[in-house]
Amino acid sequence: MNRIDVSSGFTESPLRLAAGLLVYEPANGMGKPFATVHSVGTDDAGAPFLLAGTPVTREALIALNEKLVPDSAIDYLPSHALAVGAGWMVWWREAGARTLFFDTDRADPIGKRAISTHLPALVFAVKGGDLYVFALTKSERPEPDTPLSMPPFYNTWSDARLCQGSAHRPDRSGLQAIPQWESLFFDSAFTHPNDRNGKRLTRHRKGVGGLWKEIVDGKFKTFPTKHLVPADRTLGDLVLALKKQRRV
Repeated sequence: MNRIDVSSGFTESPLRLAAGLLVYEPANGMGKPFATVHSVGTDDAGAPFLLAGTPVTREALIALNEKLVPDSAIDYLPSHALAVGAGWMVWWREAGARTLFFDTDRADPIGKRAISTHLPALVFAVKGGDLYVFALTKSERPEPDTPLSMPPFYNTWSDARLCQGSAHRPDRSGLQAIPQWESLFFDSAFTHPNDRNGKRLTRHRKGVGGLWKEIVDGKFKTFPTKHLVPADRTLGDLVLALKKQRRV
């Protein structure tokens, strides 16, 4: 039998076996995996079988991905994209004015308000359903050796991960979802500093809360990058961690 019937939900679609992809990995878990692609032959009874394979190429994998997940295929990279991989991506935004929304509790002097303020250049990274944010001391497209700084914002943890609360994650994937991820950060209400000791995200002597109180009060014309804390990693380190599925 060389075909199977699959219901797509809308119509019956007879399929035939067209090719096979076999992935091998060392039995001890060490070393790199290896893959081969196989054409399909049929025996005298018409049953399919895999022919001898050849090493799979990067081009073949890209072509296969475009066939299986057509929505993930794009023809160009946006100018602000920095790196893209399977299940992760990194991009940046230049320094500039943004409107931020605050809705803090009574103990926080900022309270409920919207402010237009100048932000430093930012690097965003998405892995799975998590959004990470880092700051840059200069508003220049970062290179692999560019040092990253911690995010001096409310709603961010000491590992640079955004606390999403009840916000809705993007319903799209890949680079097409960048506007939705940015909206999740810029358009959500900043409610509280997640780093309670305040020293992991900013050099300001009063922590993130003190820094933003001065920003809200108009003390700075541009974002005071002197208050940024080094993240002890470069852009290249971040990309490698994402690529190797390591903890960011």
